[in-house]
Amino acid sequence: MRLPEFREEVHREFGDHLERATPALVRNFLTRMQAQISRLPEPGEPIELQETATSYNEVITDFLSRNLEVAVEDPDQALIMLWLLALELYFALVNDDHADHFARAVTDIDLDTT
Repeated sequence: MRLPEFREEVHREFGDHLERATPALVRNFLTRMQAQISRLPEPGEPIELQETATSYNEVITDFLSRNLEVAVEDPDQALIMLWLLALELYFALVNDDHADHFARAVTDIDLDTT
């Protein structure tokens, strides 16, 4: 996928300024983009995991290192992957924020009706 196509897809999904982005829409978009960008196994085809990372830090540094190499051959692909990672990380923070806010709101409810 080229950057102009990706940009159009993002705007179609979320609006020009991401005004329609919600956690659910973002999750669906990320899943759909991942399927388009990488080859997914056919149904019933075995999946072989070859992950050697033992921490989140290793996963992210490996991703960034590989992405830098991809950028030499395909800058559009590298930029799209970085943008998708940023979107995913941002909405993970948004979800955490909402969960914390909701938890505080629920714990502050006075259930005594007497």
